[in-house]
Amino acid sequence: MKVMGQLRAADRRLARRVIDGGPAWARRVLPAVEEAAEHTKVWWAVTVLLAATGGRGRWPR
Repeated sequence: MKVMGQLRAADRRLARRVIDGGPAWARRVLPAVEEAAEHTKVWWAVTVLLAATGGRGRWPR
């Protein structure tokens, strides 16, 4: 589990560098998106959206 903790810390450091170097709107919005993604809320929202729309995009069948 030590490796996972180190990977998570490195990921957060990298995300922080990207966010800090971006535009002002990114510094306000992306930390919340990062936190939501960390706790899988974003992925549940995508899953619900796909289930509600039949899971089909514009790809050929």
